[in-house]
Amino acid sequence: MRLMKIIPITLLALVLAATLVRAAHVPEVLLNPSEWAANTERELYLSVKNSNGDNIVKVEIEVPEALDETPIYEIVDVGDPSGWTHNKFTKKIVWTTTGAGIGIGETVEFGFIAISPDSGEYEWIWRTTDTIGGIFAGTSTTKVSAAPVSHFKIFGVPIKTKAGTLLRVTVKAYAGDDTVKTDYTGIISFTSTDPRAILPSDYIFTSLDKGSREFLVTYKTTGDQTFTVTDWTSKITKQSTTTTVEAGPAISMTITPEGSEVSPGNSITFKAEGKDKFDNVIDVTEMTTWGIDSEAGGSWSKNVYTAEKEGIWTVTGIYNSVVDGTTLNVKSGVPPVTPPEEEEEVPEEVPEEEEEEEEEGVPPVEPTGPLEEINIEAEDIITIAPGSNETFIVTVNNVGTTDLTDVSISTMGVPSEWITVYPFKITLEAGTSRDFLIVLSVPENETETKKLDLMATSSEGITTTKSIDINLGAPPTGFVGLSKNLLNLGIVIIAVAALVLIAWELWFRK
Repeated sequence: MRLMKIIPITLLALVLAATLVRAAHVPEVLLNPSEWAANTERELYLSVKNSNGDNIVKVEIEVPEALDETPIYEIVDVGDPSGWTHNKFTKKIVWTTTGAGIGIGETVEFGFIAISPDSGEYEWIWRTTDTIGGIFAGTSTTKVSAAPVSHFKIFGVPIKTKAGTLLRVTVKAYAGDDTVKTDYTGIISFTSTDPRAILPSDYIFTSLDKGSREFLVTYKTTGDQTFTVTDWTSKITKQSTTTTVEAGPAISMTITPEGSEVSPGNSITFKAEGKDKFDNVIDVTEMTTWGIDSEAGGSWSKNVYTAEKEGIWTVTGIYNSVVDGTTLNVKSGVPPVTPPEEEEEVPEEVPEEEEEEEEEGVPPVEPTGPLEEINIEAEDIITIAPGSNETFIVTVNNVGTTDLTDVSISTMGVPSEWITVYPFKITLEAGTSRDFLIVLSVPENETETKKLDLMATSSEGITTTKSIDINLGAPPTGFVGLSKNLLNLGIVIIAVAALVLIAWELWFRK
C-alpha cells in the first residue's frame, strides 16, 4: 500500500521535471555592430539563435537610458523578418510571431536603424520568450568612439609658492569639441623649467580616470617656473601657467661684511643673507635682529651700527632662530666706511615674441626632466573582496646620495579609514631600501573599483608617488541564465531521488 502511494507521486515529479527542463530554451544573442562613431546613423542587427529547448516566439530589446530615464539612442526605423511583426516604442522594440518561431539550431536576424549618442559604452537589455512562456534575458554592450584627443588643460596651478611645497594639480584631456575625453588612455610625460623639480613619472591614463587625473609637482628653484605635459604619441603638449617660486624657510645665514674695521663715531652697514634647504638665497637683512657685545657701546639703526668704544667686538644677527656672527674691529684712524650705492635696476626691453608655427609632425623640444631621488616598489593591482582585509608590502628605495629622515607613506584616492600604514616614519640611508606594511580594509557595501595613490615624503622635501588599482571585482553576469540552470539541476536531483526511493521499496528494503 505504501508503495502504491509513492509511485503516482514519483511519476508526477518525473513528468514535471521533464516539462520544466525542456521549457528552458537556450538562446545565443549578438548585437552588431558593437562599435561605431558618435552622433551617426547606423543599421544594427540583433542575431538570435536557439541552441536548445522550445521554439522562440517573442524577442525584445530595450534601448539604454540616461539618468533621467530618456533613451540614449534614437530609434529611426525597424525591420521585420519574414513571419514576424514588431511594436516600436521609444524605449523598446518587441518582435512577435504567430508561426513556429525560432526552432533549435535556427537563427533569425532582427534589424533596426539607430542614431548613436556621444562617446561611451552603453548596455542594451534583450529578452527571448518561448512557446510555453519561458523567458531568458541578457545584455549586449555597444561602444561609441569619441573624437581623438585634441588638447590638455591643467588646473590647480598656484600663482606663487615656496620652494619644496607639494602642489596638487589636475590634468584633463579634451576632444576637439572641448568636452572631456572620458575614454582617453594615452601616456603623458612631465618636464619642467626647474631642473630640480620633482615631477610625476610617465603615466598611462585608464578608463577609471575618465580623462582627468590629479598629480603632484614640487618646485625647488626660485624664480618663475612652469611644467609641461606631453603626449608624444598624439603629438599634443600643454604648458602650465607660471608659478613664482620663493625661497623656503632659511636654515642658515651669512652676515657681511666679515672682519671689518671702523673708527669710533663712524657707522657701518651690515647685510644678512639666508639660504633654504635647496640653497636658494633670500635677503633677510630687514627681518634680522642685530646686536653687538654690550661692552662695545654704540647704537643701532636697523642694520646700521655707529661705533663707540675701541676693541674687537662680535656682531650677531638673528633671523627665525638662525644665528650668524662676525667680528668688528673698532679703532682710531680708520677712514669712514661708505656704503655701496645700490644700482638702480633698469628694466630690460623685452622684444615682442613672434608666434611660431608648429611644424606638422615635429614634437616640441623636451625641457630638463625630473631628478629621481627615491622611488616606490609595489604591486600594480590589488584584488580584494568587499568586507575583507588585504595586507601588502610597499618598498621605498633611496637611490640618492644623501640620507633621508622622517620618511613616511601617505595615501589618496580611498577613504583614510581604509588604510593602516606601519611604521609611521623611518630614516632611510643613502642607497638602502625599507619596507612599509599596508593593511587595506574595504567595507562590505563597496562595489566600485578604486585607484590608490601612494606618496612617500621625507623631511628634506623629497617626494615620489605610485598608483595601485584596487580591484573589487564585478558581480557575475548572466544571472538569469545561471538561475534557470540551477533550477533545472534541482529538478533532476529530485527526480533521481524519487527513483532511488522506488528502488529501495521494491528491492533493497526486502
